[in-house]
Amino acid sequence: MKSFLRILLLLIVGVLLQQALPSWPIFNNLKPPLMGALLVHLASRLSARSTWQFTIASAVIYDSLEPGPYGPALLAFPIIAYLTLRFRHDLFCNGVITQLFCGGIAGLIIVTAATFIYLITNARPLDSIVSTLIGGLLIGALLQPILSQFLQKSGWISQRGSWS
Repeated sequence: MKSFLRILLLLIVGVLLQQALPSWPIFNNLKPPLMGALLVHLASRLSARSTWQFTIASAVIYDSLEPGPYGPALLAFPIIAYLTLRFRHDLFCNGVITQLFCGGIAGLIIVTAATFIYLITNARPLDSIVSTLIGGLLIGALLQPILSQFLQKSGWISQRGSWS
């Protein structure tokens, strides 16, 4: 129960910070995918049960606060969690190259899911799908090592995958 409350607190802080961050014009007005980077970091270190709890809770809360149709995070976050859980034993989680790759893939999945939902619902105008996908890939790759290094230095999550 204690670990679930810590996950929930980290989730709330992450979602509020995600909403407060400005969009970056250089990346086609995308916001940094802080929740995606947090999900990749935690999924590579937590148990599968804790990862799925965090994934579902973060997707529901994130989609409820995001303007637009409900569903991009509910589609993207489980895919990211599944892929991270599936391949985490084959990856060197503390390596910068691995963090760049996983963050880029997570950013690409998030932007692809949002673009797919927006195309279906016609909720938001999409200027350039290709530049949005490339922007999501780049911004995810840049953010993941920074967030992972911050969380590793903070000592909130031990290397074994449990909470300190």
